[in-house]
Order: sequence, then structure tokens, then C-alpha cells
Amino acid sequence: MDRTILVKSLPLLASMLGRKYGVTVQVGGDEAFTNGRCIQLPGLPAEGDSNLVNIVRSYLDHETAHIRFTDFACLNDSVTPLEKHVWNIFEDWRVENCFVKLYPGARNNFQWLIRHIFVSPKQELPTTPEGLVLNWLLLTVRSWEVAELKARVNVHATAIDQVYPQLRFQLEGLLGIMKSNCPDSKAAMTYAKKAVACIQQQCSRMDTTQQDGMPDGISFSFGEAKQRLEGLCGGSLEVDALPVGLGEAARTLLSAVSKEGSVKESVTVAVVGNKVTRQIDEGVLRDVNRVTTGMQAKFNSLMQTELLTRTRPSKQGRIDWSALYKLAVSKQDIFYQRSESRGVDTAFHILLDSSGSMGSRIKLATTACYSVAKALALNGINVGITAFPALADDKSTSAVLPLVLHGEKVHSNIQVQARGTTPMTESLWWVLQQMSELREQRKILLIVSDGEPDDVSGTLEVIKKGRKYGVEFYGLGICAPEIKGILPQQSSVVATLDELPSAMFAMLREAVAKSAA
Repeated sequence: MDRTILVKSLPLLASMLGRKYGVTVQVGGDEAFTNGRCIQLPGLPAEGDSNLVNIVRSYLDHETAHIRFTDFACLNDSVTPLEKHVWNIFEDWRVENCFVKLYPGARNNFQWLIRHIFVSPKQELPTTPEGLVLNWLLLTVRSWEVAELKARVNVHATAIDQVYPQLRFQLEGLLGIMKSNCPDSKAAMTYAKKAVACIQQQCSRMDTTQQDGMPDGISFSFGEAKQRLEGLCGGSLEVDALPVGLGEAARTLLSAVSKEGSVKESVTVAVVGNKVTRQIDEGVLRDVNRVTTGMQAKFNSLMQTELLTRTRPSKQGRIDWSALYKLAVSKQDIFYQRSESRGVDTAFHILLDSSGSMGSRIKLATTACYSVAKALALNGINVGITAFPALADDKSTSAVLPLVLHGEKVHSNIQVQARGTTPMTESLWWVLQQMSELREQRKILLIVSDGEPDDVSGTLEVIKKGRKYGVEFYGLGICAPEIKGILPQQSSVVATLDELPSAMFAMLREAVAKSAA
């Protein structure tokens, strides 16, 4: 799979970053959020423009930083809403800097998002007193990473100095200390409480301050400035209308994209769920071994992939620019040629439809999956098997169950029950996420099914996208021809296990012949 293409695919990008950072990332629904263990992205287009890709990358970096470095135990019952709001400003900055030390490339993502959200040619001031103070605080902290914000900070600072004398100087001193020494979430909370204390002190000083009018650009009166700031410190004002931080702003942007897009464009990826499995019956396994022997030799030649092994000097071919010095001594072997060898460099994933329509046919389907997987594994091919649907914690979420993971030895504990609907689209996206991380040059996905998916158009679209990413798709119908409606030229139908070797060989042989042509 070409990485330059994959990074534009939002579901695959989310999966790659989640694996890199060691967090779970799910895609689907209407909202973006994290529960401290998993990052949820809303349903988004399969592919995004550069802005949307950058928002997704930055949001995942930001939320992963919180999962890694934030101690949410700091948010106990004694913390006021204002203290929590200020703490979030400080903590966002702190965890992002911790994250950048582990992943230096994330700094560019954070800086891009800061510019995208906060850098604006408009220098308009907030319309409320509390917004003026807290927006200055937020912009000041963010200007430490993006210098272009200093112009907006200065506009806010001029207004604050006229409305709340001395407040900015106290807060700037506190911020300077925090910037040089804020090791953990507890320290960030300590600074947040001190910042709120500074605001409260300003309220008390305003009792004896006389001021005739407000500066230009301020739409509230002096009395309102004092009253609303006191209300904010006392907890009588809602903080929901206050300036949002970087993570909240990115979350809002992602949710807006999801809600604006059509149902057809929105991608949902299945999650890993639960499903009861058991061993394939011993009597059936004897038949499987007979069928596997017949398939093994045929698969070996079909699954071969050309591998570049070495280059050698030559008098013709491509110029080896590092060998041009040989011309000075009249040597002509300044070219190189690649020698190629054949080898097995293939990953093969089987997606098993175990929906309720399978009924008694699920035994044949499961046995077919095991037979194909066993024959391929004996040829050194990296095999995986996944069943769908499975049962998720949230019953409204589509789920899959990995039966055999890539890199795991093929085993016979894959017999499952036929139950549920056919969320093939969501399951295919999950499989593509797994295959995007595999190193094999050739990637093949075999769908084993007896009927149509719940969302036919969505399934056709994900297959189209998968082919664009370099994955080959094939289908195996179990006693039913509906699979040919999804993969008309790349599918076969079997009614017994004995029909499996010839059906698989014919299907894959035709595919290999077309690719060679």
C-alpha cells in the first residue's frame, strides 16, 4: 500500500496513528470524544482534503497526549468550573509539549491547528468581560508556539489594562513561572487556582476603582465588567460560552464535517466485539486435510510475487550516478541492472460472513475458511481470518471478531454461530485498517458470504477504495450466488467442500493471468 495514498484515507490514517501511539481509535457516529482509553472520531468521508487530514492528525495527537500524560484525578469535587476551564488551557499546552518530546513531528501538527483555529486577520474583541480575560489567557499560552498570535494577544492586552488594571501583569508573572516549571497535571491545577485567585483579587479591587467609560471596541459597561467577573468566580455563570481550547475546537470542526456530510459519504468502521467460538469437529478436519493437500501445491505457484533482490554493475541499463568516476579510467560499467527472483510475499485475509442467513451453511463456510487458510499458511503466506458480525458493548455499533490474527498460527478454533445482520461495509473497513499495517507486497482479501450486505452501495465503495490502496478482492459464495453481485468477475460459488480447491484455483488463476497481462 502506498503511504502517500493511505494518509489521505481518514479511516486508515486514524488506524495507523492509533497503532503508532498505542491507543484505540474508533470511527463512526456523530461526535468526536475520548473516554480516557479510546478516541472516537465521527463518521467522516473515506478520503479528505489536506485541511481535514490535518485536523484529524492534530486531534488524534492532542487527545493521545491527554491519554498519555493527564491525571484526571485532579478534577475532584473541590474544583470550581472556572478553575477547571483555566486548568484545561494550561493542561492542553503541557501535555502537548510532553507529547512532542516523544514524537517531534507532532509539533508541526499542533502549530498547524493553532494557526487554523486562532490566527485570524480580524482583531475583534470578545463581547463579554469573562471572554476578554480568558481569551487573552488562552491566546497568550498558544502564542508560545505560534508567534503570529502575538498581534491578537496585544489587542486583548490593551483592552484588559483599561478595564482590569494590574490583572494582566499578575497573570503574566504567573504564566512565566508555569512555562518554566509545570511537570504534571497537579502542578497545572495549582497554577490554575492561582490564576483564578488573581481574577478574584481584581474583582475586590474594582470596588474602589472609578472609571468613566470603556475603551473602543468594548461593548459592555464597567459595572457589567465587575458583575460578570464576580459571577464567573462565584460559579453563577455558565462556562460553556467561554472561549474553547484547541481540543474542543478541533472536536467541533470534526463533528461539523460529519453532520454536514451525507450518509453515503460517511464512513463507519466496525469495532472488535465478542462471539462464541469452538473447535471444528474432528471428523470434518479429516476432510479438511484431504482438501488442503490438493490446494497447497496449486496455491504455491499462484501466490508467487516478484521480489527485487540485488543490483549488479552493467554496461547497459540505468545509470549508476555513484559510478561515474569510472569514466576517468575508461571503464564502461557505469550502469546497473536489477536481478529479480520469485518469492512468496503475500498477505491473505479471509472475511467470514456469519450472519443469521447462513444458518446451517455456516459449518461449510467455516470449514472452507480453515481449508484455504491452512493451505496458504503451508506455503508461507501470512493469513488472517475475521468473522462478522460480533456483539459490541454498544449494541448499535457494528463489530467483528478476529479468529486468526496475522502472524498467528492457523488453528481450528474458528467455528462460530450464524447470527445477526450483515454489516459488510463496516467490517471491510476494519480489515483494510489491519492490512494497511502489513509489510507484504501483495495483499488479498477474500469475502466468504451467502448473501447481500446490509449496505450494498457502501460495500461497493469500500471495495473500490481498497483496490485504489492496492488490495485485491475476491469472493466465495456459500451455496448462493449473491456474492457475484458484489464481485462479478472475481468470485466463485461452492456447495460442498470438495468443490473448494477447483473453485479457488480457477478464481485466483484468472486473477493472476489478468495481472500478468
